[in-house]
Amino acid sequence: MSYKEMTIWGTLVVTIGLLSYYMLGINSLQAAGALSQETMVSYLYRVAVVAVILEIIMQSVLAGIKHKEADLGDDERDKLIDLKSTKLGHWFCSATILICVFLATQIERVSGRMLLPEVSDLYNIMHFLIIGFLVSEIITIASKAYLYRRDS
Repeated sequence: MSYKEMTIWGTLVVTIGLLSYYMLGINSLQAAGALSQETMVSYLYRVAVVAVILEIIMQSVLAGIKHKEADLGDDERDKLIDLKSTKLGHWFCSATILICVFLATQIERVSGRMLLPEVSDLYNIMHFLIIGFLVSEIITIASKAYLYRRDS
């Protein structure tokens, strides 16, 4: 397995783990009755720091293992795969943003019926956007992994 493919799989595992960590953490805060806007923001900061640390560790370990391949640039196949997969993730991200804009314009109608009733409607929209961004990133990375496997 090439360095590029290993980094894609590693990033996919980290991103799925982050989505799970975020969802389980928000769920446990809600179940314990400790979910508020302040705890949600502090938990989001914690998830962001964990994401950066895990990605740095994963990339450093893989670059150390495959140090010769890590210095090589992308070829045309890598760029084409990157473009195709980014397009797929972009469609999902755009749909998520459109749904959130719709929710923001209909805030009076959906108020009180959001996923997290403990926090304000804007924090619910933020929660939906975070999930949408992470899922669109998972779609992008998973499609890269699929396209690399299909072409090999």
